[in-house]
Amino acid sequence: MLAAISCVACSSSSSDGTTRLDLTTHFFEGSYELSGTVTFNEPLAKGTIVQLILTEATSHPSGGLNMGNEMVNRAMASVGAEIPWAIHSIGAGDYWVAVSADLDHSNWMDEGDSGGYYDGTPEHPIQLQAQATKITVTNASISNLDFGAGPYQCLANWGDPCNEASDCRGASCSYPSSLRVSASEGNCVNNVCATPSDVCPELSGSAGTLVPSECFGEV
Repeated sequence: MLAAISCVACSSSSSDGTTRLDLTTHFFEGSYELSGTVTFNEPLAKGTIVQLILTEATSHPSGGLNMGNEMVNRAMASVGAEIPWAIHSIGAGDYWVAVSADLDHSNWMDEGDSGGYYDGTPEHPIQLQAQATKITVTNASISNLDFGAGPYQCLANWGDPCNEASDCRGASCSYPSSLRVSASEGNCVNNVCATPSDVCPELSGSAGTLVPSECFGEV
């Protein structure tokens, strides 16, 4: 879910000036549409960048290489907590949908920001992809896909206190080409998040370096 602020296609405002997130897909083309409303736990300030993210939910033995995504950004046109969204021209398949808000204006979605996957609530947002509900598109558009978003609760970093492995960030393998591949789950030793014991495999003739995963343990 975490991503730098970037724009594949720009969203628009509706005729009354309210913010709306619209994404027309380029890589998952089809004739269907997904739509709904995302509600944040508190109103977002005017000008806050909000990001709609569509991720293909496929399986692949390479772990972190198992999915593609598209995203779109929109600056809030006015103060508000409810934002209509729509994803156009999507093909059949399984997808995750998430929304993030760059509250600290860092141009990166992380601590200090808010977000959530479908189909969490503002009070209990879903922020781990593994816990999110997949949206299955077969032969028709789907509407009323409403969900909620709230403050990010990141997994603990290496060296931080923990009670169990699931409290801690895992590791990713970072390669000279800038590719990062998910390597392992978190590791809690004596109530401290420890570096996983995994070793990064060689990829395309290059050795990888073990580094902490992002906020939610993902690449």
